[in-house]
Amino acid sequence: MEMRARLHKTALGWQLAPLDELPDTVPFEDGQVVIVASTTESPSPSRIEQAGRDDLIDPAAAKAQLDLVLSFFARVEGKLSVVLAIDLGMLSLAFTKALPFTAVHLVPAIALAVFLFCQACALRALYRGSFPSLDGGHSSLVYFREVSKLRESDYKDRFAKLRAPELACDHLEQAWRNSRILTMKFDQLQLAYQWTAISIVPWVIALVLLAARVVV
Repeated sequence: MEMRARLHKTALGWQLAPLDELPDTVPFEDGQVVIVASTTESPSPSRIEQAGRDDLIDPAAAKAQLDLVLSFFARVEGKLSVVLAIDLGMLSLAFTKALPFTAVHLVPAIALAVFLFCQACALRALYRGSFPSLDGGHSSLVYFREVSKLRESDYKDRFAKLRAPELACDHLEQAWRNSRILTMKFDQLQLAYQWTAISIVPWVIALVLLAARVVV
């Protein structure tokens, strides 16, 4: 930031002073206006532009966007539960048919091993889909992990001082963060579907061989 100053003559010579710090009686000479750098730090143009954009965000639209993203969580959680139930049912039936383990022969044992490997991969994907990474959201007044770090009184005080544009920005940031979490959950759900589908082949082979008690 720049400001104007004048050179004025004193007993010690010419000195430089800001316009607002000189008395009215100081004689100024024409052409003695200079530009000096101010010591006061001004906001950068990028910060001013960002603040202006934040003020243009519609709080109702930001909240609606967050609600829309949150509505997808129930869908993916329901599908994760369905795949988990299928996997547990397949495992229960396989172990029931395999008992006693001493009577299991080579081929059904290999089929069971392949089936268990696929099921382990599916269960791992289900676990990662159910408990994704929750990092981020620092200083947010919407993100539950950040809110839980505050005392109740501090949270209420900070929320009371929050302006509508700031809250709208927080809602949009939370919508973005939840979108990333949602993407991870859907990716892990797809992976669990794939491993469960692959496990069906060795599972059927093992059940058929175990039911017939084929000796190989």
